[in-house]
Amino acid sequence: MTLLLVDDDVRPSGLLLLRLNLSGFTALVASGPFEGLSIMAQQPARKVDIAVLDFEMRVMNGCALADYLSALPGTQDHPAFRSS
Repeated sequence: MTLLLVDDDVRPSGLLLLRLNLSGFTALVASGPFEGLSIMAQQPARKVDIAVLDFEMRVMNGCALADYLSALPGTQDHPAFRSS
């Protein structure tokens, strides 16, 4: 399973990435919402199964990012979890 983690705070992202990798998940990490959108737009061959989004990012909150992600072709049915 491939996860996209979008968080503008590097420390929690690094810790979560390590735990996900040790649990057998493939994790893609974006340091902000625009990088997350870019990663999703470049993933046609490698499916992202779920997005975990920081709710309180400085540039765009997790709800707005989830709306943008779901507008990308082929992502309408992907779950997105927002956390802070």
